[in-house]
This record gives sequence, C-alpha cells and structure tokens, in this order.
Amino acid sequence: KSPGTSPLESDTPAEVLARAAENNVLQSSSATELVDLFEEARFSPHVMTEGHRADAVAALRHVRRELQETP
Repeated sequence: KSPGTSPLESDTPAEVLARAAENNVLQSSSATELVDLFEEARFSPHVMTEGHRADAVAALRHVRRELQETP
C-alpha cells in the first residue's frame, strides 16, 4: 500500500477512488465504473439488474488485477 491511500472511516467510495488516483495506485476507468455502479445501487430508487451485477463484477476484477500489478 502507498502511504496516504488507505480509506478513512468517513470516506465515500468516490473519495477513496480520487485519493488512489492522485497517488498513482489506480488509473483504471473500471474503478470509476465500479464506484458509479455502487452509488447507483445505493442511492437510486430503481432495482439493479443482473446486467448491473455483471458489470460490477467485471469492473471489480479489472481493478483487482490492476492493484495486484501495482508495485
């Protein structure tokens, strides 16, 4: 882990993503997609579909792969 990139208890997903990008830990558009899907699921009144779930899983796998490749 890079110093200053660990999430704080008060952080929103977007704040965690922004800090990770600022510290060159993540540069992935998949991370943005994942945060957007999380916020949509959390705050929108509509039901999320299986397609949303599949998109989130794919984005999460991409982010994990990117994090594993980060020195």
